[in-house]
Amino acid sequence: MLRSLWLQKLPQHIQEVLVILEEVHLDKLATYADKIAERAMVSAITSTSPNASISTISTSEVSALTEQISKLIAKVDARQFPRKKGRRSRSSSRTRESSRTRDESICYYHRRFKDKAKYIF
Repeated sequence: MLRSLWLQKLPQHIQEVLVILEEVHLDKLATYADKIAERAMVSAITSTSPNASISTISTSEVSALTEQISKLIAKVDARQFPRKKGRRSRSSSRTRESSRTRDESICYYHRRFKDKAKYIF
């Protein structure tokens, strides 16, 4: 009676193996049940189902994802390096003095302010 109750509590695949061992003592059956369970767990982990489907992605989906990534990169770049709006450009009437024509004997202030320069180093 105890044997049949114990066997009913085991998983079906273990019951099918142990039910044929009628003359084996209950302690020995428990050892066999443990070994079967360990073996079944290892094979369950290493096996895959034969109906496992492989997911495929189409070329158009890849193109769409690539385009979305490009747009996101552009948005991130725009936030990291914002363009300064309203930045004034140099007036074309003021030309920069060329370093070749610069007279090195006169300081910057005298070159820049001419007769109005008051401070000399």
